[in-house]
Amino acid sequence: MLPLPCTKNAPTPSGVTTIDLHLPEAAPGDGDSDGPLREDGETVRGDFGKGYNEIQLNELNNSGVYYYRLDTPTHSATRKLVVQ
Repeated sequence: MLPLPCTKNAPTPSGVTTIDLHLPEAAPGDGDSDGPLREDGETVRGDFGKGYNEIQLNELNNSGVYYYRLDTPTHSATRKLVVQ
């Protein structure tokens, strides 16, 4: 599986985090997040277009280190996110 190009993520005080990703081709994808408490996670599924896409995670309400994973049929990425 090829690496999925993700740029910086942008957490906000309201708990919404935007993750930017660039896909070389249109593809269905899914992802999930896992935080300091197991119930902090969120699952995202969708059909993404070729090029720039955004994913918003809405449930990152607790401070700590989160990990998010994004997968398409040909690409994958796992990144760390710190929420203060």
